[in-house]
Amino acid sequence: MVHPDVSPPVHPQPISNWEDVLTQSQMLKTPDKEDFIKSQKAEIDGLLKFDVIDIHHISSLPAQVKLLSSIWSYCHERLPNGTLLKYKSRICVHRKEQAFCRDYWETYTPVASWATMYVAHLIQHSEFEKGR
Repeated sequence: MVHPDVSPPVHPQPISNWEDVLTQSQMLKTPDKEDFIKSQKAEIDGLLKFDVIDIHHISSLPAQVKLLSSIWSYCHERLPNGTLLKYKSRICVHRKEQAFCRDYWETYTPVASWATMYVAHLIQHSEFEKGR
């Protein structure tokens, strides 16, 4: 039994997020480019806050250090109904320049789709109802 307060998301057609993922050159041609540029600062601030990156002047780096190129990726994050939630910028090391155990040791993607969250909520609720 589905709880009356929990209604499934209604989509007249499936929402595709692929058109919301942009390269930097594509982003610079959009009318909302200023919002994406603001989100770049939030991305860098977050990486610094959680000690993911350190900023050093290039002249202070040892000679044996290999600098890796980075790329920006942008997307419009949307709610399940397609409403714009926020502008997201992500800076990544160019994948062709990375080597496992030299440049990185772990990979992870902490993401869950709205559909997954909805199903998890339904399972949790059904388990709660069984225990009553």
